[in-house]
Amino acid sequence: MMILHVLLSVFTGLGLGILFFLGLNLPEVLDREALVFYVPALVLTSIGLIAGIIQKRYPPKPSKTLEASSARIRYWISRDNTYLFLATFSGFVVAATKAYLGYHPVILGYLNSSLSLIAVLTMSLTYTRWPNVPRWNTPVLVILFPLAAVAGGGLLTAQLIPAVLLLAGLIFVQLTAWLWEDAKARRKAAIQHLYAASFGTPKVWERWALRGVGLMLTCILPLLGLWFVEIHPIQISAVIISHLLGMILIRTLFLEDAAYSKR
Repeated sequence: MMILHVLLSVFTGLGLGILFFLGLNLPEVLDREALVFYVPALVLTSIGLIAGIIQKRYPPKPSKTLEASSARIRYWISRDNTYLFLATFSGFVVAATKAYLGYHPVILGYLNSSLSLIAVLTMSLTYTRWPNVPRWNTPVLVILFPLAAVAGGGLLTAQLIPAVLLLAGLIFVQLTAWLWEDAKARRKAAIQHLYAASFGTPKVWERWALRGVGLMLTCILPLLGLWFVEIHPIQISAVIISHLLGMILIRTLFLEDAAYSKR
């Protein structure tokens, strides 16, 4: 079940990241060519919206104490679903206008980009409000989730210069998030299995090794591929696959934090 949540989280974010760039008319595509970019993005966000509606009715329970806060969780999931719906709907309108009327609606495009960014931001805020998972209660997530979504959107829309800059920033923000979360978890003793012993235990180094692999796949290898190698469709495909695998690993580690939480 968690892997499904991971995939929905990652791919919904990517869909919103694609819509963010398309709303800015990047790349400049019209007619049926626009559907090549819009269809995958709208499919991803639509699936995420359906999953969010189901999640609101049956929210996941990382700890027993979540039952007392289910109303609060449903409230934040409702906000997330609202902005996700608005981003998806406005994306449909922009896509139809570009594909069938042959022009880019500038104001509506800017609105779609803004709503896509707000939707990812609300997603991150939903996690920060989750009870009894102290590692999630950090303001860095408010920067991390939108940055990851837009960086992936830059790759998938072939906006290489913005993608390089965003991936470089993502390295710094992701490391900051991990250090912040670990410090908070140690102070509150909320992740007993991870910090029961000294910092040098194999469990800690195993976790940081997985984080390193995730960061390498998500950011470092794509940066090297885009910076030092001549741009080629096969190379771009390899960069995108590397980024997706890395994001799945990092998001899996993120959601696994709930399993370590206790009262």
